[in-house]
Amino acid sequence: MSRSMVLLALLAVLATPSASLAQAGSAGVFLRDVATGEWIIGLIGDRAVYDDCLWRCDKEAGGGYRLTSANRQVGVSLGRGRVAVGGQSHAVTEFSGPFVPPYPSPSADTMALAPLQRTDTATFVLVSRSRRQYYDYLELVDDSMPGSVLLHPHADSLGRVVVRHATRRPACLRLLSRADTVNRPIASVMAYCSPGDTALLYVDDINGRAYFMGSQSRVNNELMAAGATSVYRLTFPMQTDGLDSALAAFGRSWAKSRLSIDSICAVRPGISAATMRCLEAYGRFCYAFECTYKAWSELTADRSGELSAGLAATNGVPALCRRVVAGFAADYEASAFPPSWAATSFRKVYAPLRFVLENNLTQATQCPASGAGQVVVDSLKAKGRLLFEKLLRPYRGKVVYLDLWGGWCAPCLAEMKHAQALRDKLRSEGVVFMYLANNTNGELYRELVSRFGLDAPGSVSFNLPPDQQAAIESYLSVDAFPTYLIIDREGNVVGGVVPRPGQAAELAKALREAGAR
Repeated sequence: MSRSMVLLALLAVLATPSASLAQAGSAGVFLRDVATGEWIIGLIGDRAVYDDCLWRCDKEAGGGYRLTSANRQVGVSLGRGRVAVGGQSHAVTEFSGPFVPPYPSPSADTMALAPLQRTDTATFVLVSRSRRQYYDYLELVDDSMPGSVLLHPHADSLGRVVVRHATRRPACLRLLSRADTVNRPIASVMAYCSPGDTALLYVDDINGRAYFMGSQSRVNNELMAAGATSVYRLTFPMQTDGLDSALAAFGRSWAKSRLSIDSICAVRPGISAATMRCLEAYGRFCYAFECTYKAWSELTADRSGELSAGLAATNGVPALCRRVVAGFAADYEASAFPPSWAATSFRKVYAPLRFVLENNLTQATQCPASGAGQVVVDSLKAKGRLLFEKLLRPYRGKVVYLDLWGGWCAPCLAEMKHAQALRDKLRSEGVVFMYLANNTNGELYRELVSRFGLDAPGSVSFNLPPDQQAAIESYLSVDAFPTYLIIDREGNVVGGVVPRPGQAAELAKALREAGAR
């Protein structure tokens, strides 16, 4: 071959775009920063993912791309080993595997756990390649919530689902595609997002790929690649096993999970400290939750009142379990069932709770049952008092039956079934039924208000911002759900045990004693 032919061939190679450009209109081109390993941009046909947003992507005559999102436009040009977006150039590499590849350098733990001074919005954006809604189960939680919330969003025409959550702490969204039994690593995912930030997840539900973008993208990508949801290895039918065999199985399963976490970290030496912390936190949460649930299932069999006495005599109860135990203990004691119902003792019920405590499955090692040593934030209570008085002001001179509930709370919803019959029975008593929802997202809240008629005549229902609801609950010393209170004609909370909606006769008597007609 002549020297001129060699030169022409070399020039042709240098002028040819990289192979990835030819695929930009099919399965997509995904580029990450060489130095940080962060996913920078994805070009997927007529759509693009960049800067935590979904954009419309138009190919320009000169070979570049024009991205449009709302009122924003940026130009994109691709070269060999580089991408320029909006005039800013990055050294990049292309990736196409099921997950974002391992990050090139170690990372410090940058996920702040301390609550912010003010509430901000954590935004999750889910985008699917097929433009269909891929995840059909979404469960949201943060450390300030007493329970998780199930969400029911719908994808827009671009295949995008947006979830916004007002919080002062990092929020966690558990995602599950129950229909996809093939791509299990991407079908069961958990994602974190800090207040004020966005976490975007792009799912290629055709080729089985999933990539995160956003401030916590490294944690989310590493958790997904590690198969974080597989660290939970409960290996027995919890609802049928007795406590003795259940505790033994808890111990074995927890040990397996710890080994699984250690193995994940061993084969990924560059995994970040925040990801390791999240892996362990998820395992701890699963077992603490199951232990608490097992204790709750045993409480349903103890209706003699032993629980309250046992609780008062106990030095400490794990903070994670205290609400469940204290709330149900008082509830069952108030029910005054005959002693023949006492299938368990408090000592036996406390066994799974002690397991949680001894294995340090909750950050707060103990919470005194007597209430001593609890921190009371006077400013929060003061704010709650002012808000609560404002809510009650229009109903001064009437007796109010207050129901503090949550859409995530099964016992709350079980009692809600009696709401309409209760209102009908007490219609002539002039009672106002007030409902305050705890951590219940707007769509679910509206559905439940409609289902149970919580906005019927004589009723008033509120779904307050989380900080206002928390302030009122602090003022009223609410530590369990559901909580029922009676407020007399002067706006004072009536002391004593308040009957539930299902105890219509007892409740009618209590309301009349408080001044109802």
